[in-house]
Formats: sequence, C-alpha cells, structure tokens
Amino acid sequence: MNLQQKRKNIVLIMLFTALFGISMGLWENYKIVWLEGTGFNTTNIATILSLSLMIGGILAVLINIKFRKLDPKIVIQVSIILKTISLAILIFLFQKNVSQYVFYILFILDGVFGCLVFNAIYPLITKYQKSDQIYSIFKITDYTSRDVGLGIAVFIIAFICANYIEYNIILIISAVLSLGCLILSFFFSKDNKLIIPEFNLKGLFSKKSIRMYYAYAFVSSVAYDSVMSFQIIILRDFANLQIDRVSIFLLILGIIGDIFGLIALYKLTPKTDYFAILLKFGSRFVCYSIVIFINNPITIIVTMMVVLFFSRAYENVSDGKFVNAVKQENRFAHTNLRYLFSRSGHALGTYISGLLITIGINYVFMMGAIMVFIQIVIVCLALWYLKKDIQKDDFKNKRLFIKKYAMVKDVKSVLNKKKYRAKF
Repeated sequence: MNLQQKRKNIVLIMLFTALFGISMGLWENYKIVWLEGTGFNTTNIATILSLSLMIGGILAVLINIKFRKLDPKIVIQVSIILKTISLAILIFLFQKNVSQYVFYILFILDGVFGCLVFNAIYPLITKYQKSDQIYSIFKITDYTSRDVGLGIAVFIIAFICANYIEYNIILIISAVLSLGCLILSFFFSKDNKLIIPEFNLKGLFSKKSIRMYYAYAFVSSVAYDSVMSFQIIILRDFANLQIDRVSIFLLILGIIGDIFGLIALYKLTPKTDYFAILLKFGSRFVCYSIVIFINNPITIIVTMMVVLFFSRAYENVSDGKFVNAVKQENRFAHTNLRYLFSRSGHALGTYISGLLITIGINYVFMMGAIMVFIQIVIVCLALWYLKKDIQKDDFKNKRLFIKKYAMVKDVKSVLNKKKYRAKF
C-alpha cells in the first residue's frame, strides 16, 4: 500500500472517529434523563448504569482478548451493527411498561459494543501510521466530536420542548449516526498485513509504579464519577439551571477544557509533576470541600466549572508517563487491565453517586473530596515509585553497557561519544 492510500485511510478513519464521537456525545450525556423519562428513579438509574459499566467493561476486555486475532475493521463493523440494534430496540421501548431487566441487558450490550468500537479504532490507525502525533490527533478528534454531539443535543432541547420526548429524538439521531459509521467503515481499504498482539502479563506487576497506577486508575474513576456521573441532575436540581442551560454550560466548558488541555500540554506544563497533579486534582479537592460547608447554586456551578476545566489537562503526567513506562511486549495486557480497573471504578462511582444524591448533595461532594484526596496520594506515590524504577533501569543499563565495553581502555571516552551515549 502506497503513502497516498495510507493517508486516505487515516482520513477516513478520523472521519469515522468524529461521526462515532458525535453519536456517543449525544447519547452518553443524556442516558440519565432518558431513563428518567421512562420512569426510573435515581437509585434504579444508578444501578442500571453501574451494572452496564461493570459487566460491559469485563465483557469488552474478554472479547478483546479472545478475538484479538481479528482485523480491527471486522471488530468495528460487527460491534457497530450490534450497538445500532440495541439502540433501535431502546427507541421503541421508550416510556413502555417493560421489565427493567430488559433495560439492564440493552444498556450492557450498548456499553460492550461501544467500548469494542472505540478500543479498535486506534489499532486500526496503527496499521497505516503509528506515532505520538497521530495518537494526539485521534484523541483530539474524539474529544471535539463528543462536544459537537453535545452541541447538537443543545439545539434539539432548545427547539423541541415536549417533556422527555426530545431525549428519545436524541437517541434516534445517535442510532442513525451509528449506522452512518457502519457505512463509512466499508470504505476502509483492505489490508492483509496484521500484527497480532500477545496478552503477556509476565513482568507487568514487577514494578511498584505500575501496581500503584492500577490502583490510581480505579480510585480516580471512583473519585470522578462519584460526583460527575450525575452532573446533569446536580446542575438541574441543585444549581437550579434549566436543562437547556445545563446543556449549553456543559458544551462551553467542554470546549474550553479541550483548548486548555492543549495549551497546558505545550505551554503551561509545571516544572514538577507533583505540582501538575496538585493543580489538576488539588483544585477539585478544594472546591468539593467548599461545597460541603457552603451548599448553594453558585458554589456548585463554580465547582463544576473547575472540574470540567482541568479534566482534560495534564493527562501526560497523570496517565501518559505510566503508559510509556510499560514494555512493548506488555502493552496489550496493560491496556486491557488499565481499562478494566478504570471501568470498574466508573461503575462503583456511578452507583455511589446515585445512592448519595437521594440522601443529600453534601454527602455527594463529601465522598468526592475523600476519594480525590486518596487519588492525589496514590498518584504522587506512583510518580515517586516511577522515578525509582527509572533510576534502577538506568543503573542496570549502565552496568550492562560498561560490562559490554569492559575491554575498552577508557570507558569514559566511549560514554562521551555521541554514538554510544545513552539517555540516562
């Protein structure tokens, strides 16, 4: 395959990512309100969403491991078909008197197939190009398109005011866009060259920094979703914002968060990683603590603004360092384990938020503050262990290097040569 064909495929895949992101941005932000319109209370909604996250995450990882030999294009197409079918069934069940277990099953299926699609996109891209830059473009495309999806939802809610009916319209559009993704996927070029990843756990848990990172992946997800999983309900019921203003608020903050994330990456990265962590999560802890004692619409709105503003910044410190620390032969296993821990945390955080919000908003932010504090401690320890692990690896590499060139009269002169200089 020549360079022009590869570029064409990358453009098509990015268009697919954008279309899929818009579909997800529409549906993911309004699942809670859709379920409200079907007659579920907050506790039921928390149970449905948490189970769909947990079971969906486990099944997605197992399927990903079991069928890793399949071409990512096939995985995407089959998953899109099944996801669209589950969405179509949900459309017809809206406000129908159906057993809640049917909704459990459909939401789990939607979560599983959505995860499989997203997890297969980047491996498909790497068949044509693999670099840090293309990964950044992929992530930015995903973030921005989800915000576009939220913007479309804002338009629908602003011009269609028929109780909860507009949320079923949002679901319909999401399903149509999902079907459009399927059509677009058939234009991807065929390529028989496929690198099959191995699920290799050997040596993955040997580093304390990676073990701490898995704990961080779980706790950070609990900390975020224990408050933010019901952000629409919190802004509507406790900050006294109308639903259309809630949508505009989330859209604007999402776009600002995207922009700040890019600026922070290239222009505003602190000199120390610990300061970046305190800036990202410490500000969240302070705001949560204030809401516990001063509970009013203004403090809640400001807190949401701070969380959304920093949510996409400094991911290169809180996640990127640990992803890059894993050896190439362990990357596939590491990605799946990290996803499983993260997904489990999101499930637990969503369930906790649904329970506490019925008791009182103060308890929601109290739990959020506790979990964010634990999150800060864990990630700082993980960064400290990571530096120790790097020092050990550097020392080991130096010893191997010196041993290799032990017959050279002047080892220092060899080390000073640019040809043999190692980046320690």
